[in-house]
Amino acid sequence: MPVVSTILIWREGETLYSRITTNVHRRQLLARLSALGIVEWVDDIDAYFADRADGGNGYELKWKPHVRWDDLPLLLGRL
Repeated sequence: MPVVSTILIWREGETLYSRITTNVHRRQLLARLSALGIVEWVDDIDAYFADRADGGNGYELKWKPHVRWDDLPLLLGRL
C-alpha cells in the first residue's frame, strides 16, 4: 500500500532532491525506505511543513551522488 501521495523532484547543481507528502511519521517512512532497499540511496532527510494546512507530513530527501534523475520515478513510485 502506498504511503506517499505527492512527489516533487528537482536538481540543484549536481544534487537531486525530492519532496514527498505522506500520512506516516518519519520512523515509518524510514522503515518503508529500508524495506524497499532505498534508504541507502538517501543522503539526508529533512522535515518541511509547507503542506501542514492540508494535513500529512512533508519530507525533503537529498539523494546521494550516484542516484540519477531517471532512477527516481521508479524508486519513489514504489513508496
